[in-house]
Amino acid sequence: MEIRELRNEDIDVVVELWYNVSVQAHSFVPSDYWEKNKEAMATQYLPGSECYLAIKGEKIVGFVAMLEDYLAAIFVQTNMQGYGIGKNLLDFIKSKRETIQLKVYKNNFNSIQFYKHQGFNLLSESIEESTNEVELFMEWKKSKTMNFIKTDITETINDLRSQLYKTLNAPIDAMWEQLYIASSQHYLIKDKETLGYCCINDEGCLTQIFLTKNYLSLMDNVIKELILSGLIKTASLSSNEPVAFNACMFHSKSVKTNTFCFQHLNNEVEVDENLNIKLVSTDDIPLVKLFLKEQVGMDDTFGYTENLVTRKEIFMLKEAETIVATSECRLSDSQPEIADLGIIVDRNYQGRGLATQIMKMQVNRVLKSDRKPICSTTLDNIASRKAIEKSGFYCSNIIFDINFKDDI
Repeated sequence: MEIRELRNEDIDVVVELWYNVSVQAHSFVPSDYWEKNKEAMATQYLPGSECYLAIKGEKIVGFVAMLEDYLAAIFVQTNMQGYGIGKNLLDFIKSKRETIQLKVYKNNFNSIQFYKHQGFNLLSESIEESTNEVELFMEWKKSKTMNFIKTDITETINDLRSQLYKTLNAPIDAMWEQLYIASSQHYLIKDKETLGYCCINDEGCLTQIFLTKNYLSLMDNVIKELILSGLIKTASLSSNEPVAFNACMFHSKSVKTNTFCFQHLNNEVEVDENLNIKLVSTDDIPLVKLFLKEQVGMDDTFGYTENLVTRKEIFMLKEAETIVATSECRLSDSQPEIADLGIIVDRNYQGRGLATQIMKMQVNRVLKSDRKPICSTTLDNIASRKAIEKSGFYCSNIIFDINFKDDI
């Protein structure tokens, strides 16, 4: 959906939209009242206002008109109502104003509920002389107390993050934590004091958010402020933290599954003892990097493999001098009871059950070290998901991509 300014050639279409919706929405007002005001709408009100149109498929489906800080009109084509167009128009105006005031007929129940939901408060009532109807005077004010302050990963952030991890319904995926969240910009969320923190990547995607227990009731407002401020356009969050996840879902326009996250039953499993899985050594690093690039397109120029070798967290299976598979067993620093597993099998060796057998061996290794295995896979990797489930894992949470804007 596009929002653009009113042009002279749009006026006749906008007036008809205004008239048709007004007659339907205000059954308590005689229709000739709206008919009499058509000309004034076309020659005075619209040209004299700051007016923006909602365009979908090259058609005008709604508009909003402002007189300074007064919301003179906001209308959406009848058959397009309920799709978030009115909210988008209002959000667009909110981004340009500190205060918005309006009047709405008391009998227009649906509009009143809409405005209340969008943060407008009732100030007073009066009688409109031309219709003899009761009008409510309502006002919205932009929050001036909530601030999002850029920060590095400090002791404060680490303390807040440890509080978050204690509340999670399931462990956090290590890849997501180490690559996506760690590389995001961190913000402290402050009112008169620190409410929590959030992480936002370069593309305006919210990758993590946490409010302390005393401020959980503000989560919806925080998400709304992040959207209205333009700091976030999307979110990639897991269902393992329901308060933030539910708030983002409430404001979503579309949602897509990204990653399935698994936990294990934590029972040892039978394995093929003939598989010779061994730790990757420093000498093996060039060969492993080549394997990763050829098999999954990962160009490791940032020391990922070296770090795993140093920590003794990457294994391989070779046939002669060829790497058949690699397996990561990352021991979490932030979740000391967890180990995150990952398997990559050469495309030429897939379909033989190797992934399942290697995963089972790693599961037993983790359980013997008094940790609990977790793993994950993306939506499109069906074969990986089957191997994971055959190894005794179950899906405990899902990471979703949540979009806060209408798809264009």
